[in-house]
Parts: sequence; C-alpha cells; structure tokens
Amino acid sequence: MFKILLLGVLSVFATAGVWTTIGGLGTKEIKPDVTYTVDTIGQNPRVYEFTPKNNPDYICIIVYTEGSYKSPTMQCIPKKLTK
Repeated sequence: MFKILLLGVLSVFATAGVWTTIGGLGTKEIKPDVTYTVDTIGQNPRVYEFTPKNNPDYICIIVYTEGSYKSPTMQCIPKKLTK
C-alpha cells in the first residue's frame, strides 16, 4: 500500500509542469518591453521590464537568477518615479 501511495505522490510532482501548461492555455502571452542581463559574478541575473495591461502608469521589473531554488523577484513602481 505504501508503494502505491508513494508512486501516486511522485506522479503528481512529476506532472506538475504539465498541469501548469494546461492551466495556462487560455492566457494571453505578453512580450516584455525590455530584457537584459546584469554583469555579476556567479549569478547572471536576467531582467524583464513590462507595462501591466490594466495599469499603464506602472512599470514592473522581474529578476530571475540562475541556480536551484532561486525565486524570481518582481517589483512594480509608478512610471512617474522613473523619469
């Protein structure tokens, strides 16, 4: 019984990417306004800047770093503060 339960749990985690893909099928993909990398040692962060569709007065910045267990970071700020 334990082996069947373990196999079931493992199969759910193995297909998590599939469920994420299926769940996102109805969403519209937007392209970022700007993408670039920051020159750092060992991290190689990728930066994406975009304007939210429902709030064009803001700019949002997402930073992804390489490596395991690195969560992306996002911050949205009013565009008037960037000028």
